[in-house]
Amino acid sequence: MTNDAVVTIMIKKIQCTNPFEFADTLFYSILCGEQDLRSKDSSSCAKLKAAEKFFKPRLLSESYVFIPINRSLHWLLAVLTPWHMIFMDSMTWNVRTRQTEADHINNFLEHLYKKVNFSEYQQLPLRILKVPQQMVGSNNCGIYICMFIEMFLKVFCKVILALMVNGANRLSESNNDAVLLSRFLFVILSGTGNLDVKENTSDSGFHGIPSVFVDDNAPQSKSTDEARSVIGTAINTSGLLESHFRALTQFDISRDVFHRIHAVIHVLLL
Repeated sequence: MTNDAVVTIMIKKIQCTNPFEFADTLFYSILCGEQDLRSKDSSSCAKLKAAEKFFKPRLLSESYVFIPINRSLHWLLAVLTPWHMIFMDSMTWNVRTRQTEADHINNFLEHLYKKVNFSEYQQLPLRILKVPQQMVGSNNCGIYICMFIEMFLKVFCKVILALMVNGANRLSESNNDAVLLSRFLFVILSGTGNLDVKENTSDSGFHGIPSVFVDDNAPQSKSTDEARSVIGTAINTSGLLESHFRALTQFDISRDVFHRIHAVIHVLLL
């Protein structure tokens, strides 16, 4: 297992090129009691107070915050968004295995909200993303969470920003653009259809956005229909970036889609 000092260095290296906020790597260990508090008081209140030193109130104002978690000698990643608490774990996709971590973090956030006089805290629901899994017996979990941070920043932020920059002005004027964007996001989210990674140079689409073909005759699952509905709603509402981000965080990323996304990033950002 990679120790906390090395993980911190790797995360800060990513931070140099992609500004973001993250909680101290000791935060969760202190919060759950795995890290020695060097105190006679081991109560829940003492743990909450000690954890405050590693999670500053200013982080509550951020759109998203990464929380590196070291639990039982294994690193996993939590991401706080305005709507969910997302977990990315290189050893499991089972949401029930991470409920304890979510409860600890929600309890801490409620404690911090009360202390700094914010509005009443609403518990964040737990979501698990189906991220790539490490090989059995390997100890690269610390490297994996850094990869997950990079993936999150590129996919959930830069790609959506690129879509907006390339097509936001024309999106309100052209239904074709809205359909193209909807289908692009739909393929990324659901893994259904064919993503042809080529530059779109026609006047009817976004420059630099891949052409996307979705087989409308293919059988669609309930979740697929829901994905289509959520994306359609996002496109037709104000606050385009926020809406797309909300839509993206509701669905899992499979291994296949993970590699497909990187191909898309290559076209959009390089």
